[in-house]
Amino acid sequence: MISNSDFNGDGAVDLSDFGNFATGLNGPNNTPGPDNPECNTTYLNAFDLDGDGDIDLADFSLLQSLLATGV
Repeated sequence: MISNSDFNGDGAVDLSDFGNFATGLNGPNNTPGPDNPECNTTYLNAFDLDGDGDIDLADFSLLQSLLATGV
């Protein structure tokens, strides 16, 4: 399952989207989880690319594929 990894809505998956993905993985204030439901919804909707309920290296691998194609 590929979800909307075009986080900034510019029509392309690019380095700006990668920056947002990295923010979602960078520390407890930005990481999706039960203590941060707004971030949880925003980042999971955009970057849980494999649909398993979390953002991890599997999602990063899929994002890399999208970055390579610019889809």
